[in-house]
Amino acid sequence: MPLWVLVGLVVTLPPPAAADAASQRHRSALPGAAAGAVTAAVIIVPLVFGTLLWNATGASLTSRPTWKVNQEALADVRAAQDVDVPPGLWLLPPPHMEVLAISTVGPFAVVPRHYYLPGLVASDQERADRTVLFNLVSGLEPVEVREVADALDRLRRVVGVRLRRCRGGTSRPAASHGQSCGQWLT
Repeated sequence: MPLWVLVGLVVTLPPPAAADAASQRHRSALPGAAAGAVTAAVIIVPLVFGTLLWNATGASLTSRPTWKVNQEALADVRAAQDVDVPPGLWLLPPPHMEVLAISTVGPFAVVPRHYYLPGLVASDQERADRTVLFNLVSGLEPVEVREVADALDRLRRVVGVRLRRCRGGTSRPAASHGQSCGQWLT
């Protein structure tokens, strides 16, 4: 049962002192025990299984506000945005597509997050094509070169952004657009 339902049940139960004497005689101990159990569950479950707001796990102190994303992927995406890239869907590694989706409203990722695909307002074929391209860059499932070429043909405006690691950990993005997988990814 969702927590908000339990909270709603607790809130709607009248406190025993507020009920009049006539209704007190007709009530049994069961609703009171149920209210106590729900109240205890609402308090105990978040304390045992929840994460406190001020928990520092995965957080770090910074001198100025920063995005709570993979900082390397964010730097790569920002560097790629500085390159003259033709309009279209961006095909990047999965962490970079996630960062692209939440850090800008400009270019769109082929698959911002894998669980977005079922809810995407697009044809079944376009969703299937995006899945093929996602499988290509994620390596989750093998894909045939012909499948990738067909998906690129159907989607038409997919821009592959290659990210090359340079000495010192910096990235130099290069936009490539065409129909050959070899041009797209390094």
